[in-house]
Amino acid sequence: MRYLLDTDHLSILQRQAGQDYTNLSTRMAGYPLSDFAVSTVTFHEQMLGNHA
Repeated sequence: MRYLLDTDHLSILQRQAGQDYTNLSTRMAGYPLSDFAVSTVTFHEQMLGNHA
């Protein structure tokens, strides 16, 4: 594992639209999926945002 995605990164990837998504997905495409991880804190923040 080399890269830990934060809440902002995960939100960009979930939207799948916009220049930020294009930039991030293009950059990530150069690495295997196994190099990326998401913390439980990020999932917790997403759940809090979903329930707000």
